[in-house]
Amino acid sequence: MKHASVILNWLVLGGIVTITYFDVPTQIKPAIPDPNEQFSGVVKWVSDGDTFLVDGHDWPVRVWGIEAPERDTDAGVTSRAYLTDKIKGQVVRCDKVVVDQYRRSVARCYLGDTDIGAMMIAAGQAQEYCSFSDGAYGTC
Repeated sequence: MKHASVILNWLVLGGIVTITYFDVPTQIKPAIPDPNEQFSGVVKWVSDGDTFLVDGHDWPVRVWGIEAPERDTDAGVTSRAYLTDKIKGQVVRCDKVVVDQYRRSVARCYLGDTDIGAMMIAAGQAQEYCSFSDGAYGTC
């Protein structure tokens, strides 16, 4: 039993030395997205009325300055359907403002010259998120 314990200790020590010396990552994670980045691409999926995925961008995009109803509510289903109809399959361009706690790119995004946040507010599918937008959409 003692012999097995000594061998196990050497294996563990050898693994620690290997990881330390060669800097082998124990888990590979994507880098945290860079705020202040601009990106564009085709919208491939809409999660809810204020979140979607852009082809070629590794992170979900959270539309800056708005708050859409939760997707598990009737209003949320309607909001998601509206945004899906407007932007899915379309090219959008986004100016990233910040990365949130869920690693989403919070960005001000445009469909052509139309601000997606303003579009959602005007259609009654979202409200201005006044504590973040500082009244940029004029509804606070």
